[in-house]
Amino acid sequence: MSFDDARFSGGTVSFSGATFSGGIVSFDDARFSGGTVSFRHATFSGGDVSF
Repeated sequence: MSFDDARFSGGTVSFSGATFSGGIVSFDDARFSGGTVSFRHATFSGGDVSF
């Protein structure tokens, strides 16, 4: 799953409770601005994650 170069601005971005499993999860060069971002209780397993 790729969020590469994604732009999140204002408001709330929530990955709370999300489960990412297997494969590659990438947030490379993603930008979060002017709001709140949460990965609370998110789980990452069985793959590679990059920010």
